[in-house]
Amino acid sequence: MRIGLGKRIAGVALATLVFAPATFALGSQNRFLDGKYFDFYLGVNYTFWNMNYSLSDSVANAVGDSSARRYDTKVDPYILKVIDVKFKNLWGFELGLNYLSQSIFESLSFTPPQDVTTKEERVARQIELYVNRHITDNFKIIADAKLRKFQGTVTVLNIDSSAGSNVINYYGDGGLTRQLRSGDQIAWSTGAEELALLGYFTDGHEKSWINFYFGYRKFTHRAPAEISFDSAQNSSGPSVFFDALMLTDIHIHTAEAGLEINAFSEAGNGVSFNIPVNLGSYHYSNEYFSSPGAFITMIPFDISAIYGGSNWKFVLGFHYTYMFSVAQNTDITMDKRLTYQVNGVNRSIPEGAAVRIFSLRSETFWGPYFSFSMSF
Repeated sequence: MRIGLGKRIAGVALATLVFAPATFALGSQNRFLDGKYFDFYLGVNYTFWNMNYSLSDSVANAVGDSSARRYDTKVDPYILKVIDVKFKNLWGFELGLNYLSQSIFESLSFTPPQDVTTKEERVARQIELYVNRHITDNFKIIADAKLRKFQGTVTVLNIDSSAGSNVINYYGDGGLTRQLRSGDQIAWSTGAEELALLGYFTDGHEKSWINFYFGYRKFTHRAPAEISFDSAQNSSGPSVFFDALMLTDIHIHTAEAGLEINAFSEAGNGVSFNIPVNLGSYHYSNEYFSSPGAFITMIPFDISAIYGGSNWKFVLGFHYTYMFSVAQNTDITMDKRLTYQVNGVNRSIPEGAAVRIFSLRSETFWGPYFSFSMSF
């Protein structure tokens, strides 16, 4: 089961993310009630989202130093509404639906913008389907599937001419190419599909002091990724040196384990702390190249206070998820000819050429949340 309003999301090029059955999901199963037939909750999540392409960008963005940043990646926080319904005692199964959005009745599109140079509306939404199956009194299997999209608009602040150009070359779907300059506003988005299978251990009671969980997550993420191209090492390939912003698919596979520590009174009031750890690998790809696998690890946390009666609860909490992994810095072979611009001159990397790529990226979600739950 899960807490109302947790957190979630992931990285790209320098892939990054984190998961936990109880709290990793910007809205997830309520685990503080255990009705016989039906549980539901309503919640509000005040969520900050930030996506950066370097550690220096992350630090500069945090302290507000625009002179040291390539992008102004601060997006105004989202006020998200969450609704969750869970049906129980379905021949031993529990079946639920969780939906999170700025407006419960808005569009259900999860497709990221195809043209990064088009100013897009602010979007934050996620939908989740989950199935639970109790195997014994103290062990259950949790399976879930999610679609998610966050979107905003950011500004290009500074373009480092030492990178070999006064523009950033952008590549979207279908070979779309733009040259971005300082002052340009661009769409910033992250979209994801996720499948998970987890095992959840308790002592047979929802108010267990310590719960343990483990499992596997497959995550496919699509977002703009900044890629630095350089000449391949020990190769007779082309001489290149430029930066590109490329709509990229990130594929992540992780093993997950975590602890949930609770301190509850006999009435069921108290506090809960959740911390998972994920270890795995990721790679990314687009129509021009695919990268080899690289190691990732991530650790988020969530803390919440719970108050209520036997069939109703108020939950107030805070979640923080920082997603980061080892940067890609490797030689690859081009799958398709790539045309780019350097100081007004058009150049290209031919199909089959060997080049070196470097990519670094981090993503952060954090904020308070509040929910009201009832069970029957």
